[in-house]
Amino acid sequence: MHETEVDAKTLSEFLGLHPRQVLKLAEQGLIVRTGRGKFALTQSCANTVKHFREQLAGHKSADGKIDAMKSNALLKESQRRLVDLKYQQLAATLISMAELELVWADLVDWKLGSPRLQRTRHRGRMRPPSTSAALELGSQD
Repeated sequence: MHETEVDAKTLSEFLGLHPRQVLKLAEQGLIVRTGRGKFALTQSCANTVKHFREQLAGHKSADGKIDAMKSNALLKESQRRLVDLKYQQLAATLISMAELELVWADLVDWKLGSPRLQRTRHRGRMRPPSTSAALELGSQD
C-alpha cells in the first residue's frame, strides 16, 4: 500500500494539533518522517492515536518516561513481599534485630566464658545454648 505524504501544516490540521506539536512528536518518533518536511499520514496518525490513547488510559505519563502499568506491577510485588515478611514474623520464623542482638551478645559472652552463662553449659560439654534458651536468659536480666 502506498503511504500518503503530507507536510507538517496538513498533518497538524488533520490531527487537530499545532504544527509545532507535530514537529515535537516527530522528534519523539511518533510521527513518521518520509523526507524533509514530509510525513507519512497513515502511520503518523496511527502512532499519535495510540500514544494519546495510552496517556488517557493512564498507562504512560505525558513525557513517556513513566509506565503506570509497570509501576503498578512493581508496587504489587513490593506489597506481596511486605505481606510475606509480616507472615513470617507472625509465624515466628523471623526474629527481630533486638532479639538477634540479645542472642548474639549471649553467644559471645558464652564463648568468652561469661560467668552468667556458665550455668547453661552441661557437665563439661562445651556447646552454645539454644536460641530459645539464650532468649530466655536475656529476658531474665
